[in-house]
Amino acid sequence: MTYSNAWSVELARIVGLIVLALFLKFFLGSFWTSLALLLFGYLAWHLFNCWRLLRWFEHPKQIPPAPSGIWEPIFNLLYRNQKRAQKDKRRLKRQIDRFEESATALPDGTVILNKNNIIEWLNESAERVLGLRRGIDYGQRIDNFIRTPVFTQYLSSKDYENIIEMPSPVNRNIHLRIRLVPYGRKQKLLLARNVTRLHNLEMIRRDFIANVSHELRTPLTVVNDGVERF
Repeated sequence: MTYSNAWSVELARIVGLIVLALFLKFFLGSFWTSLALLLFGYLAWHLFNCWRLLRWFEHPKQIPPAPSGIWEPIFNLLYRNQKRAQKDKRRLKRQIDRFEESATALPDGTVILNKNNIIEWLNESAERVLGLRRGIDYGQRIDNFIRTPVFTQYLSSKDYENIIEMPSPVNRNIHLRIRLVPYGRKQKLLLARNVTRLHNLEMIRRDFIANVSHELRTPLTVVNDGVERF
C-alpha cells in the first residue's frame, strides 16, 4: 500500500467514525459522547500498533506484523530498510574479511592505529617482530609496548615523511625499518619491515672498509715517510 492510499484509508476511517457517532447518538443521547468513545477506540488501536512496533524492534529478526492503514507503509518501509542494512552489513563484513585476509598475508608487520595511537588491528607479522598479540592488545596504546626512544620520538613528532630503523622489541638481533602512514580520519598505518639481512650486510661493509683502511694506513705511512726522506 502506498502512502497516498494509506492516508486515504485513514481519512475514510475518520469519516466512518463521525458517521458511526451520528448513528450512536440515537442510543447514547449525545453525538460528542459517541464520538469521544469512538476516538478513544481509534487511539487505542494506534497505541496497540505502537506496541507491536516496539515488540518488533526488540526482535528485529522476526517477520514484522501486517497492520492496515497508515501503519502498513510504515512497517513495510522499516522492514525494507532493515533488509537493506543487513545486506550492507554483510557486504561490509565481506570487504573487511578480504582486507584482513590480504593484510594478514603481508610479510611486513602491519598495525592500524587510531588518532590516539591506540591499536585497532594487527597482522601475524606484527606479532612476530613487534611482540604484539592479536585481539588481546587491541584498545591499548602502541607506545605501551614499543618503548624504544627513537620510536616514541618518531610517534610524537607527527612528522612521518622519514623512516626510522630500530631493533625489534622482542629480539634485538632483528632489525626493523618502521614507517607510519597517515590515512582516513587521523588514523595511522604502522609498517614494520624486517631488514636484518640488509643491516648485517651494511655492518659487514663498514667493517670491511674500516679494516682495509687500517691495513693500508701503515704501508702508506711508510711509503710517505720514505718519499719525504728522499
